[in-house]
Amino acid sequence: MAVSEDRTASAERNESNPNPNVRVTRSLRRLTATLLVASALTACGGSKDGPASSEPSKTDAPASNTSTSREGSERAAVTDSASRDTSDAAAVAIDSARIADRPIPELTDEQKARVQDLVEVIGNRGVAERYEAEAELEKIGLGALPLLAARYRDDSEFRRLHVVRLLGRTGHARAVRYLRDALKDPWIAVRIAAAESFETMLAPDDEFTMTELISVIKNDSEPIVTAYAAGALLSADNLMGIPKLVENLEKKLWPREISFEYLVELTGETRDFEPYANKTVRFEGIDRWKEWLRSYTPLHENLVENLGVYKFLFAETAKQNLISIGTDAFDSVLDGLDADNEHIRTHCAEILGIYGDARAVSALTSALTDVNPMVRLQSAIALGEIGDDAAIPALREATDDDDRDVRISSIVALGKLGDPELERAAAKNAEFPEIADVARLFSLFGPAPIETRGATAAKLVDDGNPLAYPWLAAVRGDWPAAREAAARGLDGAGAPPAADADDATWNAWLASLLVDRADAVRTRLSQIKRLVIALEDDEAVLDWARSMTPAYRTLLESPDSTEHERFLVVDLAGIIHDRGAASAIADRLTLDASIMVREAAARALEKIAEPSVRESLEAALTDDERYVVVASIRALASCGSLESVDPLMGARDAHLTDSEIVDEIGQTVLAIHDRAGSSSAAK
Repeated sequence: MAVSEDRTASAERNESNPNPNVRVTRSLRRLTATLLVASALTACGGSKDGPASSEPSKTDAPASNTSTSREGSERAAVTDSASRDTSDAAAVAIDSARIADRPIPELTDEQKARVQDLVEVIGNRGVAERYEAEAELEKIGLGALPLLAARYRDDSEFRRLHVVRLLGRTGHARAVRYLRDALKDPWIAVRIAAAESFETMLAPDDEFTMTELISVIKNDSEPIVTAYAAGALLSADNLMGIPKLVENLEKKLWPREISFEYLVELTGETRDFEPYANKTVRFEGIDRWKEWLRSYTPLHENLVENLGVYKFLFAETAKQNLISIGTDAFDSVLDGLDADNEHIRTHCAEILGIYGDARAVSALTSALTDVNPMVRLQSAIALGEIGDDAAIPALREATDDDDRDVRISSIVALGKLGDPELERAAAKNAEFPEIADVARLFSLFGPAPIETRGATAAKLVDDGNPLAYPWLAAVRGDWPAAREAAARGLDGAGAPPAADADDATWNAWLASLLVDRADAVRTRLSQIKRLVIALEDDEAVLDWARSMTPAYRTLLESPDSTEHERFLVVDLAGIIHDRGAASAIADRLTLDASIMVREAAARALEKIAEPSVRESLEAALTDDERYVVVASIRALASCGSLESVDPLMGARDAHLTDSEIVDEIGQTVLAIHDRAGSSSAAK
C-alpha cells in the first residue's frame, strides 16, 4: 500500500504554492468543523445529564488531532493546583505518533477521584467548563485512559464526544478498540471525532480498523463522517476512500471542503475546482476530478492490492470500486492475474469478465491452468462473459480439469459461446451425471441441428432427468419425433398428448408430469439456475424455466425442503418473473428462518413487482437483518403505494446512521410519489 513518495511530493508542491485558494488549510477545516458542529450542538440542546450551555461555542466540535495544543483561552484555563495534583502523570507525554503500546502509569487514589470529577464535568456543564476539564484530563495523560474508556458509551452525548477526543489524543493501542466502536455512535460529532482520531493513529497493517473505516465509508449517512474516514485511510497510504472523496465533492459545503482538501493534499492539484463556486462551475470541476479518478493508476494498483485482503468487506469494496472505474483500470487488473496472492488473481479474473474486454482472453486462457482452482473457475466464467470464440479450445481442455466446479464452469462458458460439440464434454464426464447433464441442457439451446438436440433430450429422458420434457413440449411442432421422445422413461405414466394437440393440453400434461417428479426437479435446481443465468437473454430458455413453475411451487411449500432449495426456488422465481408465486414468496419473506431465503425473497419480489404483497414487504422493514431491509425497500420501489411511505419513514428513523438504507428509502419514496403523480410533494 506504499504511496508515501507520491504523498510526500504532493505535500512539497502544496507548501511551495503561496496561493491560499489552491489548498484548503487544516486551520480552515478546523474552523469550519467548529462552526458547523457548534450549530448542531445548539440545535440538539442539552445532554441527558444536563442542559447544554446557551453560550455560543467556537470549539464544541471535534478539533484536528494533528495539532499539539488547542487555540483559545478556554483550552489554556488549567489551574496551578490541578497541575500540582497531576504532576506525576503529566510526565507521560501525549503525542500523535502511531505507537503500538506503552505502559500506562498507575494514578493515585486522589488522582483517580479527580479524573472521575472531571469526567462528570465534561458531560453536563457549560462549554468553558467542559473544555477546561478536557484540558486538565489531557494533562493527566495516559494514566486517565482506563477511566476514560469506561465512559466512552455514556448516556451524555457531550461526555462521549470529549472522551473519544481524549482517547484519540493518547495515540495508545488500547484506545483503538473504543474508537472503532465510536465510529458507530448515533451522534455525528462523536463519529467525526473517532474517524479523525484515526488520521494519526491508523497503522498501515491494521486491517481490522481499516475494515471498520471502509464500513463507515459505505454505510454512514453523513458525508462529513465518510470524508474523515477516507482521510484516515489516506494517512495510512490506503487509497480505498478516494472514490468517496470524489463523490463527496457533490455534497454540502463542509464535506465538500474536507474531501477537496484531502484530494489536494494527495495530488497537489485543484483541477480548477472551487468549493464555494456556483453549482455550474463546481460540477465542471467535479467532472474533471471524476476523469482523474478513472485514470489515476496508483488508485487502481492500490485497489488491486487490497483485493488480496482476507476480510470480505475490504476486498469486496476494492472490487466494486474497480468495477465502477471500468476499463480505465484494465491494465492494473490484468497485471493482477500474475500476482502471488491467489485472492488477487481470483478477483481480477472475475473483474476482467465483467469488463468484457477481449484483450483479456489470452491471459484468461492461460489462467485456466493456474494452480488454484478458484482462479481457474473464475477464468472460465470470465471467458464465457467475454464471449470470444478464441477461448473455445482452452475451455474444451478445461472440461477435463481435476476440479469438478471448474469443469462445470467451463461447460457453462462453452454453452454461452454456442460450442456445437458440447455432447463431447458430456460424454467425457459420463461418470459425473450432474456435469454431463449440464452439458446436455446447454446443448438443447445450442446451434446444433434439432435432430441432434433431440437425441440429447432423449438421452436426458432415458437417464431420468425431467428437465428435458419442457423442451420436448416446446419443439413438437418443429420436430415430429418429440412426442415419441417424451413417451420414453415415463414408467407407466400417461402418454403425452398427440403432437398436434393444442398448447393448453400439452401444458396441462407437462404440469402434472413435473409435479409428480418434483423431487427429481429438486435435485436439479442448480442445473436450472446455471442455464437460466447464463442464457437469461434467450426467451426460449426463460419459457423452458417458466414451464416448470408448478414443480417449483410444490418444492417451496414442502416442509422437507432445505434452506438451499428454498433459496434457489425464490431466486429463480424472480429471474423468470413468476407472478403466480408471489404470495408463496411473500410468505418466505416474513416466515422463513433463513436470512439468505428472506433476502432472496425480497429480491425476487422486486423483480416480480406484484402489488398484492406490499404489506409483507412493509412488515419486512423491521427485520433484524439489514440486507433483508435493503432488499425489501427496493422491492417496495417497484410495487409500493402511498400507504407505504409511513412505514418507510419509520424504517429511516431506525437506521439514520446507515447511508445505504437512508438513500434507498429516499429514492423509493420519490419513486412511489412519482407513480402517484405527486413527486413535487415528496421532494
